[in-house]
Amino acid sequence: MKKKIFPALSPSILILFCAITLSLPAQDQHDYTWLLGSNNNNPAGYFGANYIHFNKGVPSVNFFVSPMDLWVPCVMSDEAGNLLFYTNGCKIMNAQHQLIENGDDINYGPVQQLYCDQIGIGYPAGQSQLALPSPGHEGQYYFFHIRDYGNSYNYDFLYSIIDMNANSGFGKVNEKNVGVIQDTLGLCINAVKHANGRDWWIVLGEQYNDNYYCYLLDTNGVSIVNNYYAPWLGSDQYPGIICFSPDGRKMVRSGHGAPAGFRVYDFDRCSGQISKAVDVVIPEEESYVDWACFSPNSRYLYLTNQVSRLYQYDTWASDISASVQLIGEYDGFLADYNVPTTMFTMTLAPDQRIYMSANNGVRYLHTIHRPDEPGPACDFRQHDFVMHALFPFFLPNMPNYRLYNEPGSVCDTLGVQPPIVAQWYSEPDSMAGPTTLTLTDISYFQPTYWHWSFGDGDTSLLQSPAHAFPSAGEYNVCLIACNEAGLCDTLCRTIQVIEAVGTPTLEPESAFEARLWPNPARQQAWLGHEGLASGMFVLSNMSGQPVYQRGISPTKGVDRIELGNLPGGIYFWQIRSVNGTVKNGKLLIQR
Repeated sequence: MKKKIFPALSPSILILFCAITLSLPAQDQHDYTWLLGSNNNNPAGYFGANYIHFNKGVPSVNFFVSPMDLWVPCVMSDEAGNLLFYTNGCKIMNAQHQLIENGDDINYGPVQQLYCDQIGIGYPAGQSQLALPSPGHEGQYYFFHIRDYGNSYNYDFLYSIIDMNANSGFGKVNEKNVGVIQDTLGLCINAVKHANGRDWWIVLGEQYNDNYYCYLLDTNGVSIVNNYYAPWLGSDQYPGIICFSPDGRKMVRSGHGAPAGFRVYDFDRCSGQISKAVDVVIPEEESYVDWACFSPNSRYLYLTNQVSRLYQYDTWASDISASVQLIGEYDGFLADYNVPTTMFTMTLAPDQRIYMSANNGVRYLHTIHRPDEPGPACDFRQHDFVMHALFPFFLPNMPNYRLYNEPGSVCDTLGVQPPIVAQWYSEPDSMAGPTTLTLTDISYFQPTYWHWSFGDGDTSLLQSPAHAFPSAGEYNVCLIACNEAGLCDTLCRTIQVIEAVGTPTLEPESAFEARLWPNPARQQAWLGHEGLASGMFVLSNMSGQPVYQRGISPTKGVDRIELGNLPGGIYFWQIRSVNGTVKNGKLLIQR
């Protein structure tokens, strides 16, 4: 192993939302914007990029024209969740989708020249890109990245510093491609907040062994703290990813190869020490393209393998391997251009759902809706989240930006006081009745008390209650969330409950008109539309899973919809134009 150290480091109701925050502003929402897609701008063919934002607790998605391919995107938002900058490992762009000053030639070298300049898809980074706010330096950010030379096992661990205070908020890269260490590194970086509530630990591992480097990012910059070693699972296993639990107390490293397995460690947020390695078995002979992600409560670990199976492990069990449950297998669904929607990377999002990509370019994300629940109760839904554009493979690598200090620990010395931010979303509960909603708390900074008022005289102290409203109408629903320090925050939303049959949450209608006939239909139906820009038609079953989709051309006034392969029953149809407006309806197929 050759090592080089660089010089000193410097579905039954319609719900409409109107959000009103009554106290503290949102904070640490650095992961609230995701950008996925490419710069091949052809909306009719679903080529372009997706701008996803979690500003209301649940994601909204819009089409946008990206100036570059985002094969492995790294995205940073400000404290309030507004986009600041993003990169594909080649260039760094600001929120106006313009190159930040000095933001070109990131990872400069032969691999960068091939993949960025010649092929143009972005740097082949895997999990080796990560952005963090600079402790104690408002508006300054570190972008950590690994440089591959393409002809050896040696890689450079680098960082670049972005100052978003420069150029009237358009940003500037003050330092670029600064070397930290060169070694036989794996393409995996992850980070976790220091127990003092301000600084960051950055962890990366070597190939084919359990040698880890643990760096500290504090107000003085980057410094190495620990070098930890333990035998790896097997000499043939190539390093996969590094994953931290949201509470920062567990770290997982997966690998590709045989024997099929991964390793769970304890992590000390005070010292950066990795300890108590536990080997965990995967129910296959070999691990292949596996990816890991923890549930919000840090108990359940989800692992994809062979791009076709999703497993759940209970990391609180005395025997983690024995706790494994098969949550789902690839269902054979084919997306546009007959591309399989298989299972690949996962990220825990601000709405406390886990989103999963495919290892093919598709417009769909799988979702785990209730990852804190054991077994099938976690509610895994395949090809559940539909976007406007295809995207290649990888979701953003996002640490838990909202992890704060560890009260009572020996290193909780800065007097950092965690705030409290109330946040929630609601969903129809069709099993309980047409006016019943499930209200899900996603407040952060360790809430310990919840008080709901539903606008109809009823209240609840449950964290995530289900509530039956007495009738259709408008209700001002408020959540008060408090922490152990007695700090509270309130979020109120006006919810309009309308007894209706249709798809979940309709977007505002636009000027275009559309209808589907005949209804009921048998072998085919006709879709008429007028005033529509290029868009997409989706037919979904009663479970909300798309069963038929096709592009809609504005040059045709009528399109034929083939129904011969679908069983009889009730279906929901939707037309989504390129600007995000929607028409919806219900279709009965008779057999």
